[in-house]
Amino acid sequence: MHCLTLYWGPLPLEVCERRSREALAEAERSGVASLAATAYRVLARVAAHRGDLDEARRFVEAATAITREEGSLLPRAVDCISRAMVDMLAGDLPAAEEVLRSGYAQLEEMGGTGPRVNVATLLARVRLLRGRNDDAEELTRLCERLAAPDQADAQVKWRSVRAIAVARRGEPGEAERLAREAVYLAGKTDQLDSRAEAHVDLAEVLLLGGRGREAEHELERAISLYQEKGNEVGERTARRLRARTRG
Repeated sequence: MHCLTLYWGPLPLEVCERRSREALAEAERSGVASLAATAYRVLARVAAHRGDLDEARRFVEAATAITREEGSLLPRAVDCISRAMVDMLAGDLPAAEEVLRSGYAQLEEMGGTGPRVNVATLLARVRLLRGRNDDAEELTRLCERLAAPDQADAQVKWRSVRAIAVARRGEPGEAERLAREAVYLAGKTDQLDSRAEAHVDLAEVLLLGGRGREAEHELERAISLYQEKGNEVGERTARRLRARTRG
């Protein structure tokens, strides 16, 4: 899991990519399949954040082929999330939802609560992006019940998704409270992407309330964090939203 730990931490993606390729070479020498699968997962996400979706898909397929032989909970969840992330970046939200629903059902059958919450938070995001606000909010309530207190990323994400759903139905005060809680919790971690995403979500809540100048401030923070991580796609998305606030 060392490669994934590096991915989630503060190191730039180019460093994560180099370490993952080194891990992949070691896995090929030693025959440790689980190490190879983890390296492929990180390489898939790095490629996706760079915008190279074809390469990202190739790496996801390589990881999934190994995971099929392992059958353990966490690798299944991670592969499911990686595949859905690529579909989301490609704009294929129905495909992302399908892979997440399938992964969630498998994990539920196997009894994995922690990995299942991680899948559910991304599924809630996809449903939000598809305009299904009630469905997204319902999923966040499931995540709130199931997420362990130390599942920092899940704790951040269910709040952010619910905040936007609540803002869309016209409850700006509650939406802002949730979004700022998410930013606060994310800020206590060294997960640069999660922190950036929380600022973007707060910006969207503020925009829905007609507070463009405050939203722009949040987006500036998100852009800085994405740059620090080397997440080119995230940075471009935040810049587009910032242009919308200025427009």
